[in-house]
Amino acid sequence: MRPFVAVAPLLSALLLLTPAGCRREELPGGLTDSSFVSTMVELRRIRENATLDSTERAQAREAVLRRRRVTPKQLEQAAATLADDPARASAIWQAVERHVTESESTPE
Repeated sequence: MRPFVAVAPLLSALLLLTPAGCRREELPGGLTDSSFVSTMVELRRIRENATLDSTERAQAREAVLRRRRVTPKQLEQAAATLADDPARASAIWQAVERHVTESESTPE
């Protein structure tokens, strides 16, 4: 799953550009904004999980993509599409941030 690792910094940069409302249009490869957000939230949690070593992190990423039926190529295509629409990218990134923050503040 190395291709996703290369896409993560690009997504972070692209998704921080400008604020706007989130649309429900489909991204390339059949991803909706909400499925992209859900996938990115899970991948972000994996990236931030300090208890995982690099092998476990890679396995966890692969498991998320497999379970969500998303490929690294679909994520790359979505990132490229979002690069052309900074307002949409910002709205999606804000949704990812909101979900990650909410889950961190929810007691287990």
